[in-house]
Amino acid sequence: MIKLLERDYFKNKDFTAYIIKSMQEALSYGLLDGIDDEQELKDMEEYIETNYDFLDNNCNNYKEQSVSSKILHLNINDISCYSDILGEKLISLLKSINAENIEIILDTKCDWFSQKNNYKPVRKALKELREIVGRKNYYGAFDVDLKHLKQMIEIVFWLGRCNASLPYIHLICEKQRVSFMICKYGNLHVDTYSKEIDKSIEESYSKSGFISIDNEYEFLEDEFKGRKIKI
Repeated sequence: MIKLLERDYFKNKDFTAYIIKSMQEALSYGLLDGIDDEQELKDMEEYIETNYDFLDNNCNNYKEQSVSSKILHLNINDISCYSDILGEKLISLLKSINAENIEIILDTKCDWFSQKNNYKPVRKALKELREIVGRKNYYGAFDVDLKHLKQMIEIVFWLGRCNASLPYIHLICEKQRVSFMICKYGNLHVDTYSKEIDKSIEESYSKSGFISIDNEYEFLEDEFKGRKIKI
């Protein structure tokens, strides 16, 4: 099942709220620096207030200590099947940590359909996403069980790779205290906040087909065809 959820729902989910608030604090740092024009300053303050919606959330004074960060890579360069295989491998990894579902949320408040793109795979991803949400605009998040995750991974992969104006897309397991992000290169960034879960991932990721890397590069054959930014 794919559940549609308002972003405010996660303000009472301690771990997810902590991850999103931490990202928003990092992204908003310095945004107001050096703005001398009064109207421009007012516009930026309104933008932050509207889109950085977790900044004022106290997360119930919840604090977490990161255990580890990894970049997991699949040694596949055929982009036509990449997102499908990535979905399968991620599901295998999630099963190894006994995760039954995952939350998918943008790190700042934004319409998922804010950037149009005529590149065929992105057009297909946006069409599928629109069928899921059933509306023209969507600012919310998703709670996805493993049965439906492959479909969402395909959407997340293509939007994250090609729609450069979209905020980062986080995939979070609240119970397991682990956060994933699929970057533009197609690599899986993993941040764990539980020693037990980190140990399980460490023991399982190679069995799931991933290798750990330190440096990222473009390995998929399309060389970012279709990647655009909205000015």
